[in-house]
Amino acid sequence: MSAAVQASDATPERILQAAITELAEHGFAGLRTDRVVAAAGCNKQLLYYYYGSKAGLRDAVLERMASESAPRWEQLEGLGLVDAVRVITETMAAGERHWRRVLAWEGAEHVIGESEIVLEELRTKAWQRMVRVFESAQADGTLSESVDAKILALLFSLMTMAPDTLPQITRMVTGQEASDPAFVEGLVETIRFLGASVAQDVRS
Repeated sequence: MSAAVQASDATPERILQAAITELAEHGFAGLRTDRVVAAAGCNKQLLYYYYGSKAGLRDAVLERMASESAPRWEQLEGLGLVDAVRVITETMAAGERHWRRVLAWEGAEHVIGESEIVLEELRTKAWQRMVRVFESAQADGTLSESVDAKILALLFSLMTMAPDTLPQITRMVTGQEASDPAFVEGLVETIRFLGASVAQDVRS
């Protein structure tokens, strides 16, 4: 690295954290490297040195999202439907609003048939753990086989993300902000109720 771009070991992480905030607020199309480097306290040379391009920076953000989300997905392995929903809602209540916003922007900017999904194979394997929860519930008789397990897994996943990705609708429907702790608590309880409702008692 030349003297012009020398930096501390913490610089790449500062840039990445600034980019996470930037992408959550503005999406990839609205990402401005000027704002990223200003927040990171460095110059553009360093951003491009470490991440190559805006696309490289976006990919690094999505890679970080995947790595941070991995432990949550791993917790689902072998869990029953009700316990799995509890784990998902606990994570939701704990935060990660920035990741839900990044996902929303990624989806809004995705062009079907033209845009590639970054880390698609890796991320698909993670989401498929949720699908397996519902398929396992069908296999053990706690979920009716008449429903599509994949669509049900999708709906439960979307329920955890919708308020943060559509905050304007959340406020118009509920009169509350998606970030309001009281709203989050109510959402968590409602999703858990729905999880318990779709699971049938095998003893009945």
